[in-house]
Amino acid sequence: LYLVKILLEMDAVADAFTVCDLTVTVLARKHPNKERRDLMKIQLAECCCRMRDWSNALKHIKGPADTPEGSVSPQVWNIFTKIAIGVGGVRQTSKYITSMRKKYPESLPIALLSGHAKLQANEYGAALGEYLDAYRIDPDEPLVKLCISNLFTNFACDSKHCRDLALVHAFAWMQEYGRSTGNAAEAAYNAGRIAQQFSMQHLAVPLYRESLYHLDAQRVEEEMRDMMEAGMQGRGGRDGTPALVAAFSRSIAEGHGLNANSKGGKANNDLSREAAFNLS
Repeated sequence: LYLVKILLEMDAVADAFTVCDLTVTVLARKHPNKERRDLMKIQLAECCCRMRDWSNALKHIKGPADTPEGSVSPQVWNIFTKIAIGVGGVRQTSKYITSMRKKYPESLPIALLSGHAKLQANEYGAALGEYLDAYRIDPDEPLVKLCISNLFTNFACDSKHCRDLALVHAFAWMQEYGRSTGNAAEAAYNAGRIAQQFSMQHLAVPLYRESLYHLDAQRVEEEMRDMMEAGMQGRGGRDGTPALVAAFSRSIAEGHGLNANSKGGKANNDLSREAAFNLS
């Protein structure tokens, strides 16, 4: 298993596939250990995804998915989602998702996928039912709230009679999403996108500005932390820290931005460029 993961990290997908395929064959014949075999099948499905062999990937992932452990495994259903996207969306696998939904009604990933399939079919009521059931299963999961907000946004695009009410729900669930993740910048950016989609520029502009404000605050905090650490290392203790913090605070007050070459570079969830572009 570790060898396969190393090979995948090295992008040696063909070699990883060969190791997985042989191991699954051996485990099936001489050592009927289903748990180990399922672990290798998951990696085998990942290899097939990398090679864009969607039919074989689906064949290999179905076994591990159809177990009590696999039904709630994020890794299994993340791979399944890659396959669904590869074959044209979750609607293409909706029959399988429906059967698994009946078999594992308390599985959060399957409930979400079932909601996605119904949303792609424009069955908004049924999709909302699935998402709300996912919310019942895990009310603290941010992804569920994001999906519900997205559903109401899509419904508002198609509906003329209930558009205003749908938008209120979309904004409300996006706000709940932001509270769950603690990432106010991302939530404000997403809400700004909703407002811009419906030409509500008077809402989109302050939301994008709020997103940029939160992103700047995060950068200030990270930069200050780095400078404090550098001060403690450079001065041999806490002696140099107050002067560095004062100097940094003064530079911010004078309007100097953060160093573009600061440690860490652009974070993966940094939406500053997108927010600035949409604001412009």
